[in-house]
Amino acid sequence: MTGSHRTMIQLQAETPPTHLYLFREFLPSPTDREIPDPYGGPLRVYEQCRDEMVEAIPSLVARLKMLVPAK
Repeated sequence: MTGSHRTMIQLQAETPPTHLYLFREFLPSPTDREIPDPYGGPLRVYEQCRDEMVEAIPSLVARLKMLVPAK
């Protein structure tokens, strides 16, 4: 999702979500926060998108763990 995707969701939602983040938003700076939309692109663009998502997963999981109380 890109910043423009987030803006479209916020504008179209009857009640805009209060917590709407980009997938790579929790990576340490400086990092590009956006993952370009691969739709209609060649396979290498989809693979790049996949790689960027895989890179972001550990930071996303760490953020989610901060939000869930430990048992």
